[in-house]
Amino acid sequence: MDNMGTMTMATNPREQQQRQDLAVLWTRAQPHVSAFVSSMVLDFHAAEDLIQQVACAVAEQFEEYEPDRPFVPWAIGIARFKVFNYYRSRKRDKHVFDSEALTGIARAYAELEPELDPRRKALAACVGKVNGRASQVLEMRYMREMKPARIAQKLEMTPNAVSVMLHRIRAALSKCIEREMSNTKTAGDA
Repeated sequence: MDNMGTMTMATNPREQQQRQDLAVLWTRAQPHVSAFVSSMVLDFHAAEDLIQQVACAVAEQFEEYEPDRPFVPWAIGIARFKVFNYYRSRKRDKHVFDSEALTGIARAYAELEPELDPRRKALAACVGKVNGRASQVLEMRYMREMKPARIAQKLEMTPNAVSVMLHRIRAALSKCIEREMSNTKTAGDA
């Protein structure tokens, strides 16, 4: 606070650079951290709360981060502790992972991280190619999290027809992702 009682932003160039570095690193890591937390915590709202807690913890502990180490595994390590504490507070939940299991899963995420970003980009490109009713069905199922029976009701289809359509869309997306990944790899080799 300055002498007029108003809050002032730090003008220290080192602090500004740290904030910028954190913003860049977190922006890149956040999808991976979110995927990790969401795979561990099935309750959507609890997972979202934990992701916010991880973001705060990463910001609070950023001075401890060593820039010569990969950031994503470091952030996932913080997420692992948050998830562990979440489950420790809910001991009666039958889906509780022990510390060893969480450590193993976090390690696997860190190892897969370099492969996840190109796959995510390929998925986005492929989803962008889906149009018409298939696009509606995808949006209803995965963005609005509607069940096939509800989608069928909305689109005046049978639930079986919706399930078959979703299966075909996922198969087509899988092939498209593999093509995109192959094309990206070929372009990178050139």
